[in-house]
Amino acid sequence: MAAVLKHLEERGPVVRTAHPRHRKMLETRLTEAGRETLRLADEQAVRIERRLAEEFAPEERDALPARCVTAIARD
Repeated sequence: MAAVLKHLEERGPVVRTAHPRHRKMLETRLTEAGRETLRLADEQAVRIERRLAEEFAPEERDALPARCVTAIARD
């Protein structure tokens, strides 16, 4: 996780600063660029979810959550 956060910090979507009381801890916050990236990613995810939902008949959409739980439980 530390490597992922370091990479994100280097690219600009997050900023990490020392915690005021716990100097060994780094607080991580989204930058304005990070918030914009998150907003765009969320919009795209919603579009994809809607397109996927359109591919299923209503009864298939209703059954999907239970099928996902079953599939995950097999892992």
